[in-house]
Amino acid sequence: MLPRAERPAQPSPVSAAAVITANWEAFCSGKTSAAKKITLLQNGQAFATIIQAQSGSGLASSPGQATVTYNVLLGTTPALTNQSGVAVYQNGTWKVGDASFCGLRALENGGKAPSVCSSAASGRPRGWPARQGRLG
Repeated sequence: MLPRAERPAQPSPVSAAAVITANWEAFCSGKTSAAKKITLLQNGQAFATIIQAQSGSGLASSPGQATVTYNVLLGTTPALTNQSGVAVYQNGTWKVGDASFCGLRALENGGKAPSVCSSAASGRPRGWPARQGRLG
């Protein structure tokens, strides 16, 4: 952990909420490039192969972390609603938490997350159900 003087300052809670929302929306948008999604995901480089393979598809509880509620749409139809996820503040940017991404990947893969997810804090966000069904 960086000493306090070397850590980037976090934005105010109001501006952080706007950035978190914008970054989650961009990450989940099928219009966002894989390269941009990698920068928006906590430890994104570890997931680069997975993100590049699904390119084009849509998809604060403590300092430096925020709880996010989101919906997953298939086209314009809600597939999952009011899901709980995590945003983390890393290197000066609010990012989608890798545990949230791993939880979504597990849903798409019959409950099994990619092996790279074993390094994620929990493999699925707090409150994430064991399985709700397959996406896509």
